[in-house]
Amino acid sequence: MIVLPHSFLCLNEMINPISYVKNTRTSYSKLLERNINEVQVQFNDENPAWIPYDTLIAIDSMITYGKE
Repeated sequence: MIVLPHSFLCLNEMINPISYVKNTRTSYSKLLERNINEVQVQFNDENPAWIPYDTLIAIDSMITYGKE
């Protein structure tokens, strides 16, 4: 495992969205009929939650680029 210094992760005050990931898993969705990559995230003191990895990346893009 490669560990990068904090300065590599926070360029221009950007926060690496992967830093909030506590765990990962792949599950099968019967509704979508495909495997879904999920990440367990925790941003503050709340309970960790499982969300799709694609959702985490979409949230990061919205925050980074200011899109709504």
